[in-house]
Amino acid sequence: MNELIDPPLTTIRQPVLDIGRIAATIMLSEIDGTRGEKSKVVLKAELLQRKSVSKLI
Repeated sequence: MNELIDPPLTTIRQPVLDIGRIAATIMLSEIDGTRGEKSKVVLKAELLQRKSVSKLI
């Protein structure tokens, strides 16, 4: 959708399939009582620079 806007907007691409898989795994382990210690999950995101940003002089 962002490709249709002029100028094209800078966005962040997130690993949505990984986010969903990890969330489902955590949720199911909570339900069946097998989840151990709580932990922090950090996934890599990608900055997609388009024409809505410019270099400062």
